Amino acid sequence: MSQKTTLQISNTFQTKNLQKISSGSIWYNRWADMGNTKKNNILIVDDDESTCKSLKLIFNKKGYRVDIALSGEKALEKIQNNFFNLVLLDIRLPDIEGADLITPFIKLQPNIAIIIITGYASMETAMWALNKNVFAYITKPLIMDELLAKIDEAMGKTRSKKSLPEKTLSELKTTKDETKAIKTHIKLYKAIKYIKENYKKTKLSSEEIADTVGMQCKSFSRMWNKTMDTSVLDFINNLKIEASKTMLTNTPMYISQIAYKLGLTHKHFCRLFKTKTGISPNQYRNFSLPTVKSKKLSE
Repeated sequence: MSQKTTLQISNTFQTKNLQKISSGSIWYNRWADMGNTKKNNILIVDDDESTCKSLKLIFNKKGYRVDIALSGEKALEKIQNNFFNLVLLDIRLPDIEGADLITPFIKLQPNIAIIIITGYASMETAMWALNKNVFAYITKPLIMDELLAKIDEAMGKTRSKKSLPEKTLSELKTTKDETKAIKTHIKLYKAIKYIKENYKKTKLSSEEIADTVGMQCKSFSRMWNKTMDTSVLDFINNLKIEASKTMLTNTPMYISQIAYKLGLTHKHFCRLFKTKTGISPNQYRNFSLPTVKSKKLSE
């Protein structure tokens, strides 16, 4: 998912782990006390389940408590509701770039150590990660002795840190707003991915799309309308038109065949194409590639 997309907030942030103290202007994170007793908690964030299970087995034998998240969304939920000393974070996840999780992780748990693991190493990414307060950057395939040494070093540093600081209400609002934005980003990514995989269906409804991202249709529509500059239907139709342009240019298919492949009737497709482009499919084909030998275009 593009890191350039600016997203607004639509999900509900859970604040059950935060308790109000003093006059109400200061809140205290209850994980601060937990930090004195739980010293060996690791969260592995990687979409490769077999790798996660193997690492968990090794870390358990070393005395670490380990939890697993196979997606960015699950990782955010676990960070919000549990205390961790360290996160082992894959840079490539199925629903979001791992790099986009670094800031919310640190804001939710300021003393957490983050070790990036990736099979797509580059000097640029490594320098960027280290500038984002990442403790270490390790490339795959993992060398276990090196990884364990880094984990031991990171754990030693987190033990030496003081308890988590108190946070003002404005600081907490910033953290939860950023977390909401990331969650929205993930759900929107899933929705767009599903649409791109299924836009050729005869009928692809908002209800179906909302169901794939685990949202009610009304909530999904509100999220979409707040973050996208076009409606769901227009987004789907734009994909159909772009696909039809490729078929018109690169294949000798009949117009009716193209319409059928896009889940449309011939009449609906021609009307939609002209509405979107200002010309008919036949005109587009003739203007784009006049020398193409195609089948009879007027049907």
